[in-house]
Amino acid sequence: MNRLLLPLLVLAACSPQPPVDPAARRAARIAALKAELGPAWDQPAPGVDGADVNLGGEVYGKSCAACHGERADGHGLRSASMRPPPANLRGGADLTEAGRMQVIRKGSPGTAMPGFEGRLSEEHILAVGAWLRDLR
Repeated sequence: MNRLLLPLLVLAACSPQPPVDPAARRAARIAALKAELGPAWDQPAPGVDGADVNLGGEVYGKSCAACHGERADGHGLRSASMRPPPANLRGGADLTEAGRMQVIRKGSPGTAMPGFEGRLSEEHILAVGAWLRDLR
């Protein structure tokens, strides 16, 4: 029996995994964000109103554009090889402002999106949030 078990385990481990539906993955992430943020999900993100939009554009260009693109359309220089691809930050209203800020700070599990909390100052994070808000 043990002689049969090892080859089956190796075969199962080497079998390709079915692709995950991007829409289902995004819906699950949004549901997780809503649960994580609770009532704050639908509220304006604190600090974004007073943030420097011009600074946000500069920080975005240095820290985000390589993946999300100069136009924030998800088509940055690094995006071709990313699975799932980077989000189009110009369209879609599936993320609230609080949700976007949470993703900027904490990242997005299952994607290449890192969290920038601890990598960027809070001033820079809020500025990027203000710049993204102005895109919409």
